[in-house]
Order: sequence, then structure tokens, then C-alpha cells
Amino acid sequence: MTAQESAAENFQRGKGALEADVDSQKVSLMIEYGQDALTKGEMAEARSYFDRAVLLGDSLDFDYARQFALYGKGDFYLVQQKFDSAQTVLEEAIRLQPGIALQTKIKNLLATAHRYRGENQKAIEIYKEALALVDTVADARTAAGIAQNMGDAYMNLGARGQAFSNYNKAIAFGEKAQDSLFLATSLNNIGESHNSSKEYGDASYYLERALEISHDIGFKPGLLRVYLNLGNTRSGQSRFDEAETLYTRALELSSVIRPDTPPVQIQYNLGELYNRMERYEQAEDYFRRSLDNSRKLGIPQGIYFNSTGLGNIEIGRGDFSEAVVYYNDALEVAQQLNNPTFLKAAHDKLYELRKELGEYALALNHLEQATAISDSLTTREKEQMLADYQTRLQVQRKDQMNKTLQAEKASQEAQLQLQKWFLILGGLVIIISFISGLLLFRSNQEKNSINEKLKEQKNELEEANSIKNKLFSIVAHDLRTPLSALTGMLELVREEALTEEEMRELFREMEFSLHQNMSIMENLLVWAKQQMSGLKVDIQPLNARKIVDDIFGALIFNADHKNIQLENEIEEGFIVKGDYDLFKLVIRNLVSNSIKFSRNGDKITVNAFRKDGKALFEVRDTGIGIPVEIQSKIFADGIDSRKGTNEEKGSGLGLSLCREFIERQGGSIDFKSSEGEGTVFYFTLPMAESENRMSSAIGKKTKIHSA
Repeated sequence: MTAQESAAENFQRGKGALEADVDSQKVSLMIEYGQDALTKGEMAEARSYFDRAVLLGDSLDFDYARQFALYGKGDFYLVQQKFDSAQTVLEEAIRLQPGIALQTKIKNLLATAHRYRGENQKAIEIYKEALALVDTVADARTAAGIAQNMGDAYMNLGARGQAFSNYNKAIAFGEKAQDSLFLATSLNNIGESHNSSKEYGDASYYLERALEISHDIGFKPGLLRVYLNLGNTRSGQSRFDEAETLYTRALELSSVIRPDTPPVQIQYNLGELYNRMERYEQAEDYFRRSLDNSRKLGIPQGIYFNSTGLGNIEIGRGDFSEAVVYYNDALEVAQQLNNPTFLKAAHDKLYELRKELGEYALALNHLEQATAISDSLTTREKEQMLADYQTRLQVQRKDQMNKTLQAEKASQEAQLQLQKWFLILGGLVIIISFISGLLLFRSNQEKNSINEKLKEQKNELEEANSIKNKLFSIVAHDLRTPLSALTGMLELVREEALTEEEMRELFREMEFSLHQNMSIMENLLVWAKQQMSGLKVDIQPLNARKIVDDIFGALIFNADHKNIQLENEIEEGFIVKGDYDLFKLVIRNLVSNSIKFSRNGDKITVNAFRKDGKALFEVRDTGIGIPVEIQSKIFADGIDSRKGTNEEKGSGLGLSLCREFIERQGGSIDFKSSEGEGTVFYFTLPMAESENRMSSAIGKKTKIHSA
């Protein structure tokens, strides 16, 4: 019989010093024995202690005893990877409203249960609640554990910068607690993080230290994790035989520590190892075992990784169709987890597979999804944060060395006392030099700032002068052209040199040209007014459908000229808040732009929707689209303009004005375009309050067909 069993037996019989203990202390003792057994990997004994603690707590009819017993049972279930059971008992403990100290520990375990189930965002919320309850000075060990666990949750979400931030806090708290068990766990986690970024040299350093400490203190759960993570390191270093040995040790230890829990992760890692070694049958066997167990235990990450592993095997075999099936399963899990790293990897692989199968439309869709996810990630910021926190970890190492140097310095203080006056004098020189340098630095900063402002003003003046010259060129050439043509036409009419049909066609062309140049002139005048005196914005309720109908009426001649259909699909009574003149100019410019770049027989549609409390407008055409090389400059200031499908000209100011006027009205504007297929411009404006009280009945469409 072990010492713990003997003490427990005495406790049950009421012998020895335990006779004087209060009931809550008896439960605490049972929990302590159970946790000690957990640390040693003695699962049967641990379960026995925790079950007896729960029964004792219930029999005592004492809330604290129940709470503490449920806390211990939750800890046991987590080690056994029975995450649903752990969540159930820990939530029951929270409902009993424990005190702050115990509530902190229970919330830490509850958050960990959510993390193991793949609910990382929920886990982070609960970790933050727990950390807010901790006295980080008096209970540094608990604070360290919570920070460490929160770092793991952030790492699962791919937020490596925030993960290292919490690992850094955990080490700081752990040093205060001077806890070898925690230090082993922390080193293990940092090594695992380096594995995830393929920094195998750093990973090996931390994991070998964790292995040594875990072995010295007999920390079996820690040894299990080290074997697994160090196996991953050796696999990444292509040291496959060593990796296989470490995974085998992990399997053996798992059967001792967790006899009732399938070794999901170890099975997956063996599958991945054998796949890299091109031993496909063994790899498939382990992937399928791990996948089945992941589904039984409800581990979404396990389902994801094993599905991708099976897909990779099929790729190695050349069966791309079967690989698509597995990667679609992985994509579905990634969508459930909302993990951007998983999503991008799945879309990237499906893009390659669909392309190999000749399914180009599906391949393009996956490529667009992967690109969108990639663009949404602020990679540069994450790398900067990561570098910052890694630097802090290195600084901590240097601090440890500095402490040693300070101890040596203490023995030399007597000698340093003789040099006191020299140091003071040197200090004064340094201070004076520092102040002089600071003044010089500030002077240079001010000088550089003034030079930078002068440079900016010079650039603005040069740009304004360039725009002015181009404006004069437009006025002198493009606006003079229809007037010159009109003079020539009047001379021909006076001399009766044209037939009636020729005159009718000439009038039609002149009218189209005048409409174009009136639009250019209006944009130029608005731009000039804006540059000279600015624009006053008068926000009021606007009937969007009626304004669009008016614009269509003004532009119908231009549309008829190219046999283009205009269609207004905005609801009757769709009211938005904006400036009448600015809104009208934006719609006119966008529709005119669509007419300019549409072909004979194309269609232009204007629509509006309610979205997130705002009005979303769309101006969609089936024209020639916008070339990719100029899409990034489409809203840029300036007056360079490409010609339309009928060689129509423009000022180049229209879209720039649209962007500024929409932003002046509290909205935003953007576009999507595929060259040769058309363009859709969309912008937002605030909804009028009255609009929210109106009927949502949809009005009839207004269609304007070309003549």
C-alpha cells in the first residue's frame, strides 16, 4: 500500500490527525491525492480519489466540498480527453457559485475543455475572465497556467503574435512561482510553437530541456507531450527513424496514462510520418484510425488533419478525384472552426486538384477564396508582433545572465567606491553630451519636418499645375470640337449642300457629342469649385428611385445612340440620407461611365438594398470591364481617361469625384470588374429614419429600352 493509500485509508476510518480536520479539508485532501496521481500517470488511482471526493462532497451537503470535488473530477476528465464530460461537471461547479480562488481554477479548466473541443474563441473569453480574478502577485502559479493556456488557444487560431505574448507572460509568472512542473509545460509549449513555424533548431532546444525536467520530476503527462512534439521535430528534420522511435514511446506511455482514451494525435503523426516515407498502406491505416477516433471523441481538428492526410495519400497515388473528396471534408471542418489558416490551406489544395482534373471553374472559385483569406490576414503585423515577443523572450534570458553579473558586482563594491568621483565626473560629461545630442536631434527633427512639409507642398503645387494644364488642354480641344463642328454644319445648311437624311444624321451625331461634352463640362466645373472654395454638403432625405429615373431620362439619348438598355430596379419609396446634388452627380457619372464602356445591345442596371442599417447601391453593366492593370488607379486623382467603345472621351475626374462625394455623405464606394464581362460599382449611404418605418413592398422595375 502506498503512502497516499494509507493516508486515504486513515481518512476513511477517521484515524490520526485527520480526525480534527473539517469536512472541506477532507475533500481537499482527496483532490490533492487525485491530482498527484494524475501527475504520475496513475489514472485508476486518480479516478478512485476523485469519485470518492464527489461522493463525500454530496454526502456532506456542503457547497464548497461539492465545488472542489467537481473541480477535481473535471481535471481528471481533461487528462482522459473526455472533453464533453469535463465541460458538464465544470459548468455544474460554476453554477454552485464558488469563491473567487476556486472559481478561477474552475474557469481555467472549463476554458481548456472548450479549447480541446476546437472552440478557441470561447476558450479565450473564459481564460480572460479567469485571469481577471487572479491576484498575480499572491497566486503567480495560477496566473502562469492561465496565460499559458490562453497562448495555446491563440496559437490554434493562427494568431502567433498574441500566442507568444501570453507565453511571455506565463514565463514571467512561472518564475515568480518557481514551479518545475509548470516550467516543463511552458518549455514544451514554446517548442511546439516553434515546430508549427518549422523552426526545428529552436524547437529542439526547448523540447530537450522540457524532456529533462519532466523526466527528473516524474511528470508522465509532460513526457507524453514531449515525446510527441520532439517526434514532430525529428520528422521535420527528416530524421525519420528517430521520429518513429519517439512516436512509439508516446504510444506506449499513452496506453499507461490514458488506457480508455484513443491516442488520436499520435496515430495522426505516425500516418503523416509514414506518408512522408512513402509507406502509404501504413500511413492510411493510422490516418483512418485517428479519423475514426476523432469523430468518436468530437475533435474537429483531428477530423481536419486526418482528412488532409488521406487526401495527400491519394495525391501520392495519383488519384486526384478521391483526394478532392477528402479535402472537401477538411474544408467543411475548417468552415465550422472558422480557422483562416485551415481554410486557406484547404482552398489552395482544392485549387491545385481541380486544376489537375480540368475543372477550371471550380479551381478558380477555390483560388479566389484562398486569395481573399490571404488578403484578410495582416501578415506583416503578425510577423512584427511575433518578432517583438521573441525578442522579449531573449531579453529574459539576458536578464538571467545579468542577475549573475550583479552578484559578482557586489563583491567589487569596495573597489568601485574609490572610483566614485571619477564616475560622477564621467556621468556629468555623459549627461551634458546627452542633452547636447538631444537638442541637436530635436533640431534636426524639426528641420527634417519642415523640409518634408515643403516637399509635400511642392509636390501638391506641381500636381495642381499639371492638372491645370490638362484642364486647359481639354477645354481648348475637346470642348472646342463640337462648337467648331456646329459652325461648319451651319455653313453647310446655309449653302444647302446636304440632303435631308445627311442633315438628320449630322444633327444626331452633334447632339450626342454635345451631351458628352456637357457631362465633361459639368464635372470640370464641380471639380474647379471644389478646388477653389470647397463644397457645402446638405444632407436630407432623398427619393433614390425618382432621382435615378430623372438621370435615366437625361441619359436616354446617349443610351439610345449605342442601343443600350437602362433598368431601374430600386424599390418605390426607397429613401436615403444624402446631398441631392452630390447624389445626383454620383449616379449620373456612374451610369455615364457604364454607357461609355458598354457595347451595342448591352444592359445597365441600377439597384439598391438595405444592408446592416445602410443603403447599398449597385450600378451594374455588361460592358467591356476594366483592365486589371488600371483597376488599382481607378479612383486616383487626375484627369487621364481611356476612350469608350465608340471612342468617347472624358475628363478623368468622374470616378475621383464620385469617391469624394460619397465619402462626404458618410458612405463608401468600391467596384468589381472582369475584363470582357462587365463591371459593378457599389456604394453605401445612410438610410433615412423614415425609410425604416416604410412598407417593405417592392415596387415595379423601371425599364428604359433603347430606341
